Amino acid sequence: MNISDLTDEKWFQALSGEIQLPEIEIPKMPSEQIQLNFTGASGKDTLEAAYGFYILIKDILKELNIPINPQTKLLDFGSGWGRIIRFWIKDIKEENLFGVDPLPEMITLCKQIMPRINFIQVNPEPPIKEIEDDTFNIVTAYSVFSHLNEEYTNNWFAEFNRVLKPGGLLVITTRSKIFIDYCNQLRKEDVQSQEYKKTLPFCFNDYHQCIKNYNSGMFVHQSTGGGGLLSSDFFGESCIPKQYFERFNGNFKMHKFIDYLFFEPTQTCAVLIKNDSLGVT
Repeated sequence: MNISDLTDEKWFQALSGEIQLPEIEIPKMPSEQIQLNFTGASGKDTLEAAYGFYILIKDILKELNIPINPQTKLLDFGSGWGRIIRFWIKDIKEENLFGVDPLPEMITLCKQIMPRINFIQVNPEPPIKEIEDDTFNIVTAYSVFSHLNEEYTNNWFAEFNRVLKPGGLLVITTRSKIFIDYCNQLRKEDVQSQEYKKTLPFCFNDYHQCIKNYNSGMFVHQSTGGGGLLSSDFFGESCIPKQYFERFNGNFKMHKFIDYLFFEPTQTCAVLIKNDSLGVT
């Protein structure tokens, strides 16, 4: 059996360990603790959101009549332990898949698990020195701009404009407005024993002002830090509304904005297309 012959659902089942495909090399999962530290979930539960994002992107590509094939070049920005990028092995040659992350331990782990994919350690700020201009057809970033502050977000959007081909697709998620409500609700609960949630009750304390700012199109950010390289100078919790993404219209055209994802309501999704050299897509 060839991996490309699998349905998307069968591939998800293979990645999550529900079915065994001895003739196909399946990327291993990292330790349960690493999974929990990143998403608060592990095993099939943590892969379900990644699968939802993968299917969402494939549906968007169909809407736009953009083909995906083994020669497609894709960058997974903030690849972490490879939760998202592993899904694309079925569709794209591994030599054309790139994952970048600032955490050296995650790059080392991913190179061990998926040695034929290009994993690159980057600084928290651009550029990605190893990547040439106009390289990628697709750039994805799941729950990365849920954390970067406004300055870093703007800097990375300029870098995406550099590395994407004209007409290339940028699909990113950030925190949804629902997340502000979620943090407000957590203030009424005891979550200090849950590593993934313990800083969230301290976010967006001025609830009504944060909602007002979001509704008016402002970038809403709460600095928290994420440990190690993820300094509170730039890392925290971020909610970015549609109106803010429209500021990038000089370089990108907004294809759609999804207020919340059905598989993860605390995430919203912006889908943008890089303008061609004439500013027209």
